[in-house]
Order: sequence, then C-alpha cells, then structure tokens
Amino acid sequence: MCHNTTGLTAKLMLNDNPDFAVFLDKDQAQEDYKEVVLEPGASVPLQVKRGGLNLMKLNEPPPQLRLFVKIVELDEAMQIPVERADKRYFPLTKRGASVDRSIPHTAASEPRGLISDVVMMDGALQIYLRTVVQVSGERLKGDKG
Repeated sequence: MCHNTTGLTAKLMLNDNPDFAVFLDKDQAQEDYKEVVLEPGASVPLQVKRGGLNLMKLNEPPPQLRLFVKIVELDEAMQIPVERADKRYFPLTKRGASVDRSIPHTAASEPRGLISDVVMMDGALQIYLRTVVQVSGERLKGDKG
C-alpha cells in the first residue's frame, strides 16, 4: 500500500516499473494501470509483479524493489527503494524556478525534501511518502489548549 501524505500530487509511474502494479481484484483482472495519480491524503494498494519472492533463501539478500514516483508540482522524478523497512530522504528542487519576491528570502532558499517511510505492518509493506516536517496532533499532559 502506498500512502501520499506530502501535501503535493504524487504520480506512481507503473508503465516501465518491473517491480510493482496496482493490486486488482477478480473483477478488475483485465485492467493494467500505467500510472496512478495520488492526490494529497490518497493511497493505493500495490502488489509485487515478480512471483519469485516466495523462493528467497536465507543467505541471499532480498531482491531490489523500486517504486518510480514523480512529484507533479515540482516536475521531480525519483526511484524509491522499498526492499526493506527504512526511512530515506530525497531532496526536491524546483527546476527552472525563479525566486518569488513575495516569499521571504530564507523560506525561498530552504531546501525541500521528501521522505519515504517503508514500514512492515500486519504482514504487508506500507510505503508512506511525506515531507520533512511532520505535525502530530497529540497533546501533552497538563496542556489545556
């Protein structure tokens, strides 16, 4: 399952991806998706295309699995490795963009990034795409706000 919590539109490029496809039920078995557009907050179930994952040996490293993602607003494409539970940082740059005069200089020059958080949950691989800043809604004890 891939979750987009970036606040930006993410496009999963499945056309040339040998590793992943959209998980389909029996009624949709004839459909083949070339790309999936994930709006902020959306998620999509994925399945591994290769059937050989059941035959892994203990002494061999797991096969390399990569998910091809494009951030639409920034026109930035990347390959995200997802063969193990891990967090990775990917720098995002706005190609060909000029400095916006309405934004303070420090905010305009700050680097942007994407974090892929791959987690194994309930026996299934969960891929979370998120930004560097993560806001939690939990309150501290004694906080009356």
